[in-house]
Amino acid sequence: MKKFIYSILTLGFLVSCSSGGSDSPEPLSEQLIIGTWELLSYTTDLQIYTIDNDIKTVLLDSTFYFDKNDWIEENGTLPVWRFDSDGKVYDSQNDMGFYELNGSNYRLEDSTGVYTGEFSIDSERLIFYNFGGEYLEYDTINNWWESQFIDVTFEKIENNQKTQKISNSVNLKDFISNSILKK
Repeated sequence: MKKFIYSILTLGFLVSCSSGGSDSPEPLSEQLIIGTWELLSYTTDLQIYTIDNDIKTVLLDSTFYFDKNDWIEENGTLPVWRFDSDGKVYDSQNDMGFYELNGSNYRLEDSTGVYTGEFSIDSERLIFYNFGGEYLEYDTINNWWESQFIDVTFEKIENNQKTQKISNSVNLKDFISNSILKK
């Protein structure tokens, strides 16, 4: 009976050690966000409406999805953001801002304003929900309101296989060039 109790206690100890304390714990959002991220896609919930005598008439209520190829065709370059461990974020033009994460909420501050909201993150994707809140604009030509809520999805560049192949080939070219020059 003692052997049976000892074996149960030993098994219980081993299970509690293996499930409780890990050599590589799950990274926190603060650890996952550090690195360089490139725009993958964005989605906009667009509503166009008029207001007449306090009555709202919806003219269009739709969701539009754009991937990074659509963005390149429209704007020429992809937004790239680098998040550093010191709470600083740099955009494609090397303009600096600050970020702060608290649970599933974020706060970004750059030269154009402060953005807060919810996000999700894993080792490959970073999604900002309702980035910047509601974008509301009045169209004076058509006399209607345009309301947008935008979700922005980034992918980590280091995990992009195409980027890895390019960087490896550049390193290989450097290696060959340096080897030739040494002879």
